[in-house]
Amino acid sequence: MKTFAVIVAAVAILLALIVPSFAGGTTWKEIYSGACELNQSGNCADALAQAQVAAQEAAKRFGANSINVAKSLDLVAEITRAQGDRAGAAQIYNRSLAIQEKILGPSHPRVIKTMCALADLNAEQDRLFEARALYVKAKAAAEATDRAEGLDAVAPLVGLAKLDQACGNYVECRQLCQQILAICPKYVKYQPGLAGLIAGTIRQLNEVSALHEARVRQ
Repeated sequence: MKTFAVIVAAVAILLALIVPSFAGGTTWKEIYSGACELNQSGNCADALAQAQVAAQEAAKRFGANSINVAKSLDLVAEITRAQGDRAGAAQIYNRSLAIQEKILGPSHPRVIKTMCALADLNAEQDRLFEARALYVKAKAAAEATDRAEGLDAVAPLVGLAKLDQACGNYVECRQLCQQILAICPKYVKYQPGLAGLIAGTIRQLNEVSALHEARVRQ
């Protein structure tokens, strides 16, 4: 029995040396990438747990206000939102956005992306004033750079177009749709997924045009 116990102890020590723990031998990038893979495979529960570990490890290794913490928080927020907790996801995006703006500045593409994700959540919760303010801020951030006609500008335009249609601002919505359609076709050969957005925007433009014409005839 004593020999057996010694063997078990030796195996345990060997496993501890071979299999790295999140806190020890695994890098933040590996933890974060693993969480992304789990999320993409649809394993939301495990993905969320690992993304939270990634955020903790990033804070420990790079500082609480590092960009890697913000990236981890964005992933936590994305998964939290997918699980239906919009209020919780909004809080996490707010924290991430504060870090990103401080490090990257207000006009960085990542800042604009996170700002729009937060705006989307506000819109889904009928917090339309907050959503519009964020979309406008994101749009202004894109316009403040040489990317005003680039893809960075598309997400805030899409968000504002949806809000304007919902609020009956058909003329404004049409203008936003036309701006989207002026940008996206230039990039569709590089990002084929934009074809769906283009088709959807064309439908939206036709809908709001018909609604506007009906209002004029009344």
